[in-house]
Amino acid sequence: MCINKRLLVYSNIVFIISFIYLLFNNKKIESILLLLIGIISSLYHTYESNHLYAVDVLFGLLIFLYTCYYYKDCIYFLPLILLSIYYIITYASYYYDETIYAYMHSIWHILACVYIIYLFTRK
Repeated sequence: MCINKRLLVYSNIVFIISFIYLLFNNKKIESILLLLIGIISSLYHTYESNHLYAVDVLFGLLIFLYTCYYYKDCIYFLPLILLSIYYIITYASYYYDETIYAYMHSIWHILACVYIIYLFTRK
């Protein structure tokens, strides 16, 4: 496995850490969603299957929509928009340079989990 793939797979460890943290804070739905995203994302980045990519995007979209609905009246919504813009830039970087994409997407994994933990433990 090349270094780019390993970086993308290993950065998914933050989803497992987030799962444990949220589970201990009685956020069962959120923790399960993050665990599933971490597993599916790791599988996708390992095998690069189009079906796994579709499931990865579906679960990412699901937690995004869940977060938007749950925190629609919250001042923490702006960072979610900024993270979304970062994700779009990251996705676009794939077509420019796969190494840059691997680093940016790995940072995305970390930023998204840190933000989700912060957000879900605030309410």
